[in-house]
Amino acid sequence: MTFLVVSSLPQWLKIEPLAPSSSLNVLDLALKGGPFMIPLLAFSILIVYLMVERYMTLKRYSQGLDTLHRDIQVFIKAGQAAKAIETCKRSDLPLARLYLQMFEKQSSLSMDSMREHMDYYGKKESVHYEKNLAMMATVSGAAPMVGFLGTVTGMIRAFYQMSISGASIDPSKLSGGIYEAMVTTAAGLMVGILAYLAYNYFTVKVERQLTELEFMVGDTLELTEKHPIA
Repeated sequence: MTFLVVSSLPQWLKIEPLAPSSSLNVLDLALKGGPFMIPLLAFSILIVYLMVERYMTLKRYSQGLDTLHRDIQVFIKAGQAAKAIETCKRSDLPLARLYLQMFEKQSSLSMDSMREHMDYYGKKESVHYEKNLAMMATVSGAAPMVGFLGTVTGMIRAFYQMSISGASIDPSKLSGGIYEAMVTTAAGLMVGILAYLAYNYFTVKVERQLTELEFMVGDTLELTEKHPIA
């Protein structure tokens, strides 16, 4: 019965079994994705670069943070303002720049004004932490859209081939458009998912580091109230 049903199908609907030696690797799929694979490739390279850049930057910011905070507090308690300032000048950490602002303005501002001043500069330093996060969010939304655009153009190609083929439809002419539609969709989703996960991961990491930075600045600010910087 099954044989009769299959044999009665039109020739172009019959699925021929693949030859044992036939295979399709990732490169073959990518080449069949059409022109929209170019921006998707660019997005994938961009998101990998952004991930590496954020990882290295945040790792550098976190290393030595506790040591710097502890050393500065020791110098303040000992009344060694010059050593505290020199230590901060030698460091490229955002915390060191905030401490320098604190030491510079401590003698001319009241404690309430100092807190407002440090909040302002804290927001300026947070930009260094949040750098490239917006780009990750953009890629996470744009990559699937580019993939879906490739899907639409691929299906348009496939239906156009059907319209001009008339009754004698050649499956080989349809395959190009269908491959383009499916491959660009898959590629766009993969890049978008990677970018979305990276964005959420680094957003959480940045929030934690900024919270720690805020705590350290507040802690040292209270210490300077008890041990003013001369």
